[in-house]
Amino acid sequence: MLDAAALTGLPLRLIKLDIEGHELAALRGLANVLQTQQPLVLFEANRADGDDGGNAVLAELALHGYRHFYVIETNAAPGAGPLRRLLHRLRQGLCLRLREVAQLPPRRHSLVLAATQPCAS
Repeated sequence: MLDAAALTGLPLRLIKLDIEGHELAALRGLANVLQTQQPLVLFEANRADGDDGGNAVLAELALHGYRHFYVIETNAAPGAGPLRRLLHRLRQGLCLRLREVAQLPPRRHSLVLAATQPCAS
């Protein structure tokens, strides 16, 4: 549990949420931090739609001034199984790419980044 008093005076640059569908509750509890410090927010979206889906998280973040949303993609072979993805990464190296989106496409997203300012591409 994050205590607001513990954050007093500390600059907060990044929040990583990995709380399996409870992102909205966490963001609502962090509303003051989101408004005043505007850290980058990194989270996983198991699904895009629904009351607690990734697009609901984007809408909540937008209430706090977040306007730039990115899906973090890898160079993994599309539709490949874990072993094939590993072999692909061993041969090609791991590349990450930010793709700006207004809404999340309807699928699972391992990493989504939210920012108040555009991120360099």
